Amino acid sequence: MPQENQVKKPGRNSRHGMQRTLEGILERLRQGLEELAGQLTQRPPQPVPIPIPVHRRSRRG
Repeated sequence: MPQENQVKKPGRNSRHGMQRTLEGILERLRQGLEELAGQLTQRPPQPVPIPIPVHRRSRRG
């Protein structure tokens, strides 16, 4: 048991900090996605605008 603790201690701090940072980023991402999903479900579905091909526009000008 004491050996395990000794092995874990040196690298634990940096790894733990990394993990906390990543968890924070993931949490923020998840919140953003949830907000987006909420907005998408609230809005009525809109038709996707079809982009005008570039060659038509350039020929016209």
